[in-house]
Amino acid sequence: MSESPHLDWYESGGYYGPDYLAIFADEAESGSSEADRAVRLLGLTPGQRVLDIACGYGRHALQLARQGLRVVGLDLSEYFLGVAKERMSKDGGSAHFVRGDMRILPFGTVFDAAVCLGGSFGQFATEDEDLALLRETGQALKPGGKFLLDVANRDGILSRFIGKDWNELPDGTVALHERRWDSLQGRVEGRDVVIGTDGRKREYQHSMRLYGAPEISSMLSRAGFDVLALYGSLAGSAFGWDSPRVNVVAQRIG
Repeated sequence: MSESPHLDWYESGGYYGPDYLAIFADEAESGSSEADRAVRLLGLTPGQRVLDIACGYGRHALQLARQGLRVVGLDLSEYFLGVAKERMSKDGGSAHFVRGDMRILPFGTVFDAAVCLGGSFGQFATEDEDLALLRETGQALKPGGKFLLDVANRDGILSRFIGKDWNELPDGTVALHERRWDSLQGRVEGRDVVIGTDGRKREYQHSMRLYGAPEISSMLSRAGFDVLALYGSLAGSAFGWDSPRVNVVAQRIG
Protein backbone atom coordinates (compact mmCIF):
# COMPACT_ATOMS: atom_id res chain seq x y z
CA MET A 1 0.00 0.00 0.00
CA SER A 2 1.35 3.44 -0.89
CA GLU A 3 2.27 5.86 1.90
CA SER A 4 -0.79 8.06 1.62
CA PRO A 5 -3.62 8.81 -0.81
CA HIS A 6 -4.07 12.24 -2.29
CA LEU A 7 -5.30 14.71 0.30
CA ASP A 8 -8.46 15.27 -1.72
CA TRP A 9 -9.15 11.53 -2.14
CA TYR A 10 -12.80 11.98 -1.17
CA GLU A 11 -13.36 14.20 -4.20
CA SER A 12 -11.00 12.99 -6.92
CA GLY A 13 -10.47 9.29 -6.24
CA GLY A 14 -13.88 7.94 -7.14
CA TYR A 15 -14.22 6.19 -3.77
CA TYR A 16 -17.77 7.42 -3.23
CA GLY A 17 -19.29 5.75 -6.27
CA PRO A 18 -21.04 2.55 -7.41
CA ASP A 19 -18.46 0.22 -5.85
CA TYR A 20 -18.91 1.89 -2.46
CA LEU A 21 -22.66 1.34 -2.61
CA ALA A 22 -22.14 -2.32 -3.51
CA ILE A 23 -19.49 -3.01 -0.85
CA PHE A 24 -21.43 -1.27 1.92
CA ALA A 25 -24.93 -2.32 0.88
CA ASP A 26 -25.78 -3.28 4.47
CA GLU A 27 -25.17 0.34 5.46
CA ALA A 28 -28.18 1.49 3.46
CA GLU A 29 -30.49 -0.82 5.41
CA SER A 30 -29.51 0.83 8.71
CA GLY A 31 -30.62 4.30 7.61
CA SER A 32 -34.15 4.04 9.01
CA SER A 33 -33.19 2.85 12.50
CA GLU A 34 -30.31 5.32 12.75
CA ALA A 35 -32.60 8.20 11.74
CA ASP A 36 -35.11 7.11 14.41
CA ARG A 37 -32.36 7.11 17.01
CA ALA A 38 -31.13 10.54 15.93
CA VAL A 39 -34.64 11.92 16.35
CA ARG A 40 -34.80 10.54 19.89
CA LEU A 41 -31.33 11.73 20.92
CA LEU A 42 -32.00 15.26 19.65
CA GLY A 43 -35.63 15.42 20.75
CA LEU A 44 -36.78 16.47 17.27
CA THR A 45 -40.39 17.23 16.45
CA PRO A 46 -42.20 17.47 13.09
CA GLY A 47 -41.76 20.76 11.28
CA GLN A 48 -38.27 21.49 12.57
CA ARG A 49 -35.51 22.29 10.07
CA VAL A 50 -32.65 19.78 10.09
CA LEU A 51 -29.33 19.87 8.23
CA ASP A 52 -27.79 16.52 7.28
CA ILE A 53 -24.07 17.19 6.75
CA ALA A 54 -22.24 14.77 4.42
CA CYS A 55 -25.62 13.23 3.61
CA GLY A 56 -24.21 10.89 0.98
CA TYR A 57 -26.93 9.10 -0.93
CA GLY A 58 -29.64 10.25 1.47
CA ARG A 59 -30.04 7.19 3.67
CA HIS A 60 -30.64 9.36 6.76
CA ALA A 61 -32.03 12.52 5.15
CA LEU A 62 -34.90 10.72 3.46
CA GLN A 63 -35.85 8.86 6.62
CA LEU A 64 -35.77 12.07 8.66
CA ALA A 65 -37.98 13.78 6.09
CA ARG A 66 -40.51 10.96 6.35
CA GLN A 67 -40.90 11.84 10.02
CA GLY A 68 -42.20 15.29 9.14
CA LEU A 69 -38.90 17.15 9.46
CA ARG A 70 -37.83 19.77 6.94
CA VAL A 71 -34.49 18.32 5.86
CA VAL A 72 -31.65 19.71 3.79
CA GLY A 73 -28.91 17.25 2.86
CA LEU A 74 -25.49 18.52 1.82
CA ASP A 75 -22.73 16.50 0.19
CA LEU A 76 -19.78 17.02 -2.14
CA SER A 77 -20.38 13.90 -4.26
CA GLU A 78 -22.45 14.58 -7.35
CA TYR A 79 -22.89 10.84 -7.81
CA PHE A 80 -24.26 10.29 -4.31
CA LEU A 81 -26.59 13.28 -4.59
CA GLY A 82 -27.91 11.88 -7.85
CA VAL A 83 -28.60 8.55 -6.16
CA ALA A 84 -30.34 10.38 -3.28
CA LYS A 85 -32.63 12.22 -5.68
CA GLU A 86 -33.43 9.02 -7.57
CA ARG A 87 -34.32 7.27 -4.33
CA MET A 88 -36.53 10.18 -3.31
CA SER A 89 -38.31 10.10 -6.67
CA LYS A 90 -38.86 6.35 -6.41
CA ASP A 91 -39.65 5.90 -2.72
CA GLY A 92 -41.10 9.30 -1.86
CA GLY A 93 -39.88 12.00 0.49
CA SER A 94 -39.40 15.71 0.52
CA ALA A 95 -35.77 16.35 1.45
CA HIS A 96 -33.83 19.03 -0.39
CA PHE A 97 -30.33 18.08 -1.57
CA VAL A 98 -27.51 20.56 -2.11
CA ARG A 99 -23.99 20.04 -3.43
CA GLY A 100 -21.46 21.86 -1.29
CA ASP A 101 -18.35 21.75 0.87
CA MET A 102 -19.10 21.17 4.54
CA ARG A 103 -16.17 23.40 5.49
CA ILE A 104 -18.02 26.35 3.90
CA LEU A 105 -21.74 25.84 4.39
CA PRO A 106 -23.93 27.91 2.03
CA PHE A 107 -26.65 28.62 4.59
CA GLY A 108 -27.69 31.28 7.02
CA THR A 109 -28.59 30.68 10.66
CA VAL A 110 -31.78 28.79 9.88
CA PHE A 111 -31.64 25.23 11.26
CA ASP A 112 -33.07 23.88 14.49
CA ALA A 113 -30.72 20.89 14.46
CA ALA A 114 -27.94 19.25 12.47
CA VAL A 115 -26.59 15.73 12.13
CA CYS A 116 -23.33 14.34 10.78
CA LEU A 117 -23.72 10.57 10.73
CA GLY A 118 -21.81 7.67 9.29
CA GLY A 119 -18.22 8.66 9.94
CA SER A 120 -17.43 11.41 7.41
CA PHE A 121 -15.80 13.55 10.10
CA GLY A 122 -12.01 13.25 9.88
CA GLN A 123 -11.55 12.85 6.13
CA PHE A 124 -9.87 16.23 5.58
CA ALA A 125 -6.11 16.71 5.52
CA THR A 126 -5.83 18.85 8.67
CA GLU A 127 -7.48 19.18 12.06
CA ASP A 128 -8.16 22.85 11.29
CA GLU A 129 -10.42 21.75 8.43
CA ASP A 130 -12.33 19.41 10.73
CA LEU A 131 -12.70 22.29 13.19
CA ALA A 132 -13.97 24.50 10.36
CA LEU A 133 -16.74 21.97 9.73
CA LEU A 134 -17.84 22.23 13.36
CA ARG A 135 -17.73 26.03 13.35
CA GLU A 136 -19.71 26.22 10.12
CA THR A 137 -22.28 23.85 11.59
CA GLY A 138 -22.65 26.13 14.60
CA GLN A 139 -23.18 29.12 12.35
CA ALA A 140 -25.95 27.29 10.50
CA LEU A 141 -27.82 26.54 13.74
CA LYS A 142 -30.16 28.85 15.56
CA PRO A 143 -29.00 29.73 19.09
CA GLY A 144 -29.73 26.68 21.22
CA GLY A 145 -29.85 24.42 18.17
CA LYS A 146 -28.61 20.87 18.71
CA PHE A 147 -26.01 18.86 16.80
CA LEU A 148 -25.50 15.09 16.71
CA LEU A 149 -22.00 14.04 15.64
CA ASP A 150 -21.29 10.37 14.96
CA VAL A 151 -17.64 9.36 14.44
CA ALA A 152 -15.43 6.32 14.82
CA ASN A 153 -13.78 6.08 18.24
CA ARG A 154 -10.02 5.94 17.78
CA ASP A 155 -9.34 3.85 20.89
CA GLY A 156 -12.10 1.39 20.08
CA ILE A 157 -10.94 1.02 16.47
CA LEU A 158 -7.31 0.45 17.43
CA SER A 159 -8.25 -2.10 20.10
CA ARG A 160 -9.65 -4.34 17.36
CA PHE A 161 -7.64 -3.13 14.37
CA ILE A 162 -7.63 -5.42 11.34
CA GLY A 163 -4.96 -4.72 8.72
CA LYS A 164 -6.42 -6.86 5.94
CA ASP A 165 -9.69 -8.52 5.11
CA TRP A 166 -11.98 -9.14 2.16
CA ASN A 167 -15.58 -9.77 1.24
CA GLU A 168 -17.43 -11.23 -1.71
CA LEU A 169 -20.47 -9.48 -3.14
CA PRO A 170 -23.61 -11.34 -4.28
CA ASP A 171 -22.62 -11.05 -7.95
CA GLY A 172 -19.21 -12.64 -7.32
CA THR A 173 -17.22 -9.40 -7.19
CA VAL A 174 -14.45 -9.55 -4.58
CA ALA A 175 -13.34 -6.54 -2.51
CA LEU A 176 -9.94 -6.62 -0.81
CA HIS A 177 -9.30 -4.14 2.03
CA GLU A 178 -5.93 -3.02 3.41
CA ARG A 179 -5.48 -0.59 6.31
CA ARG A 180 -2.44 0.98 7.94
CA TRP A 181 -2.40 3.03 11.13
CA ASP A 182 -0.15 6.09 10.96
CA SER A 183 0.62 6.93 14.59
CA LEU A 184 2.37 10.22 13.82
CA GLN A 185 -0.52 11.57 11.74
CA GLY A 186 -3.26 9.88 13.74
CA ARG A 187 -4.82 8.52 10.56
CA VAL A 188 -5.94 5.23 9.07
CA GLU A 189 -4.67 4.93 5.50
CA GLY A 190 -6.70 2.50 3.46
CA ARG A 191 -6.73 0.84 0.07
CA ASP A 192 -9.59 -1.14 -1.45
CA VAL A 193 -9.11 -3.33 -4.52
CA VAL A 194 -12.31 -4.40 -6.24
CA ILE A 195 -12.01 -7.37 -8.61
CA GLY A 196 -14.98 -7.77 -10.93
CA THR A 197 -16.29 -11.06 -12.28
CA ASP A 198 -14.48 -10.24 -15.52
CA GLY A 199 -11.16 -10.11 -13.64
CA ARG A 200 -10.73 -6.37 -13.99
CA LYS A 201 -9.45 -4.47 -10.97
CA ARG A 202 -10.46 -1.07 -9.61
CA GLU A 203 -8.45 0.49 -6.81
CA TYR A 204 -9.43 3.19 -4.32
CA GLN A 205 -7.43 4.88 -1.59
CA HIS A 206 -8.80 6.71 1.42
CA SER A 207 -7.53 8.35 4.58
CA MET A 208 -9.31 9.22 7.83
CA ARG A 209 -8.11 11.00 10.94
CA LEU A 210 -9.43 9.29 14.07
CA TYR A 211 -10.31 11.11 17.27
CA GLY A 212 -11.00 10.11 20.84
CA ALA A 213 -13.87 11.43 22.94
CA PRO A 214 -11.82 14.10 24.80
CA GLU A 215 -10.59 15.59 21.51
CA ILE A 216 -14.07 15.65 20.02
CA SER A 217 -15.42 17.36 23.12
CA SER A 218 -12.61 19.94 23.07
CA MET A 219 -13.13 20.72 19.39
CA LEU A 220 -16.86 21.17 19.86
CA SER A 221 -16.21 23.58 22.72
CA ARG A 222 -13.79 25.57 20.57
CA ALA A 223 -16.43 25.69 17.84
CA GLY A 224 -19.02 27.26 20.17
CA PHE A 225 -20.92 24.23 21.44
CA ASP A 226 -21.83 22.88 24.86
CA VAL A 227 -21.52 19.10 25.03
CA LEU A 228 -24.76 17.74 26.48
CA ALA A 229 -24.29 13.98 26.26
CA LEU A 230 -21.83 11.33 25.13
CA TYR A 231 -22.82 7.85 23.94
CA GLY A 232 -21.12 4.76 22.59
CA SER A 233 -23.73 4.26 19.87
CA LEU A 234 -26.75 5.92 18.32
CA ALA A 235 -28.85 3.55 20.42
CA GLY A 236 -27.76 5.60 23.43
CA SER A 237 -25.49 2.99 25.02
CA ALA A 238 -22.98 4.11 27.63
CA PHE A 239 -19.64 5.24 26.23
CA GLY A 240 -16.55 3.24 27.11
CA TRP A 241 -12.95 3.66 26.02
CA ASP A 242 -13.33 0.73 23.61
CA SER A 243 -16.74 1.72 22.19
CA PRO A 244 -16.64 1.52 18.38
CA ARG A 245 -18.29 4.93 18.00
CA VAL A 246 -18.28 8.36 19.63
CA ASN A 247 -21.77 9.87 19.50
CA VAL A 248 -22.01 13.37 20.91
CA VAL A 249 -25.09 15.55 21.39
CA ALA A 250 -24.03 19.20 21.54
CA GLN A 251 -25.88 22.51 21.66
CA ARG A 252 -24.96 25.79 20.07
CA ILE A 253 -24.16 28.36 22.75
CA GLY A 254 -26.67 31.19 22.44
